[in-house]
Formats: sequence, C-alpha cells, structure tokens
Amino acid sequence: MLVIGLLILTNVDPFYGSLAIIGIISFVLVFMMILIDVISIPFHAEGKTQDDVSMFLLDDAIHYLKTE
Repeated sequence: MLVIGLLILTNVDPFYGSLAIIGIISFVLVFMMILIDVISIPFHAEGKTQDDVSMFLLDDAIHYLKTE
C-alpha cells in the first residue's frame, strides 16, 4: 500500500494520463495481493475449505523428487 501512496503523490503531466497510469498500477497491485491470498487458502493446515489440496499428495511428490 505504500507504493500506491507514493504513486498518488507523484506529479506526472498530463494529469489524466498520470491518473490512468496510477489507476492501472494500483489495480494490478491490489489484484495480485488478493490473488496471492486466494491461492494460498487451499494449503492452510488448520482448516478445511471447498478447494482443499491434499497435503499427502504434496508430501508424496516431494519424497519422489528427493529420491530421483
């Protein structure tokens, strides 16, 4: 969020062009933060969600890759 605040304080001419650039960059940054949060949910060990990923499969894959 600090990056978005710094982008808002920058002075780029023309005004509407800089407003569009700041808006696009802010949208992408916020979208990426939300996407990272959503993607990490199935891998939480403490609870069950609709999109749970079996930790057994991940452990089995890690064991297989270490033995190869």
